[in-house]
Amino acid sequence: MLEVRNLKKFYGKKEVLKGISFEVHRGEVVSLIGLSGAGKTTILRCLNDLEKCHEGYITIEGDSLIKQEGDIFSYSSKEEIKRYKRKIGMVFQNFNLFPHLNVIENIIEGPVSVLKMDKNEAEKKAGELLKRINLEEKAKEYPFQLSGGEKQRIAIVRACAMNPKVLCFDEPTSALDPDSKRQVGEIIKELAKKDNRAVLIITHDMDFAKNISDRIIKIREGKIV
Repeated sequence: MLEVRNLKKFYGKKEVLKGISFEVHRGEVVSLIGLSGAGKTTILRCLNDLEKCHEGYITIEGDSLIKQEGDIFSYSSKEEIKRYKRKIGMVFQNFNLFPHLNVIENIIEGPVSVLKMDKNEAEKKAGELLKRINLEEKAKEYPFQLSGGEKQRIAIVRACAMNPKVLCFDEPTSALDPDSKRQVGEIIKELAKKDNRAVLIITHDMDFAKNISDRIIKIREGKIV
């Protein structure tokens, strides 16, 4: 599903990713763990094209973000990158919900504006997703009216509304109480197992990683150890 090979990233002359290679398969939850500054978030930002890479290969189901043949490294064509980015979803640590939109409006913004989905169809799908996470009664509320756990679940639903093949999470439990952590963990496992998605998690929470992951990859100073 998601394949990363020999990923390298520099800030000036400093090499922060030193040849990272791993795969995440359908139905699998993989967690990247490591100390702050190890390179975990940089990997995630590179996968989502929020940071530019300098060497390596990143692909999802045949569509590549970057590719390298021998010494020749390049970003893919605009069309291939567009297909790649539609296959990957990101749930940010601070949720990134639009404060001026209610829950339903937040969820349908991507499908309507990017996927050109009919608004009524998008709202119906959003309602079904909210029902799955037992938050259908929050459809007309705004982000400031939600708890941290509710915001996290809405952010997950918003990413899922784009129907990505790979779903990435940046510190999904950092601001959550134990019960919210449990609920979010159950949702993530269901997204992987029931929906057959590849899930990649960046986390400092070792207990959460152990409970939810099929595999754990430890990063230290830009390398897999």
